[in-house]
This record gives sequence, structure tokens and C-alpha cells, in this order.
Amino acid sequence: MPDLRLKLVGRTLLFPDDRPVCLRCGAPATAVRRARIDAVTFDAPLCDIDLGRAGRLRSRALTTWIVAIVWSTAIAAAMGGREAGWVGIPFAVVPWIFAARYSRRARRAGLTCRARRDGGDIVLEYPKVG
Repeated sequence: MPDLRLKLVGRTLLFPDDRPVCLRCGAPATAVRRARIDAVTFDAPLCDIDLGRAGRLRSRALTTWIVAIVWSTAIAAAMGGREAGWVGIPFAVVPWIFAARYSRRARRAGLTCRARRDGGDIVLEYPKVG
């Protein structure tokens, strides 16, 4: 998908032909999800499939944060009082890395593009494929 320039009014994106398309796959959009990409917040139009993926990303992020807290607590309890217990710290950090990654993807509503403001417009820069 080439770079996309759209009008941004508040948090709403205005498409040239008044028919919003999914910002992830290009299919006709059926719903919107708030996205925050590179300090730009807007309501991203998504199709049903990508809306479901964005919702699953949000629940996956929450679940991973809970696992990270429980896992780190268990590692800290197991290390208590041992001098050689520091070897468990990398194992406690791994779930936090995954939780932060899923949270970032959920905030972006599953979009892989970068966003920047250009006056009253927003430019969505998609990664080059191939």
C-alpha cells in the first residue's frame, strides 16, 4: 500500500471519496478503533477482520501484563535469600518485554504504518514490501 494522505478533523479521517477503507488491508471499513501512532491520535477505520484482530491484541496485551506480574513475583519469591538467585532475573524480564510489545501494537490498533502530521493532513507511511 503506498503512502496515504488524508484530512484530519479532530480525530476523524476524511477520505477523498467519502468511503472509508480499512487502513490495514484496504477493504471497505465497517467500524473505527482509536489508534495512537507516533504521537498522532486518530480514529482508524477498520474492516471486521482487522477490528477483531485489534480487539484480540488489546486482550492479549492485558493477559500478558498479568502473566508478567505473576511470573516476576514467582521468580522473586523463588530467589529470596539465595546469593545465586540473580540468574533468574532474565527469565523475569522476558514476559515484560512481550507485554510492552503487545501493548504498543494494541495502541496502534494493529496498524504497521507510521504517521505524521502535515498541516491539517495526516500522512500514513506504510513499509515498503518487496
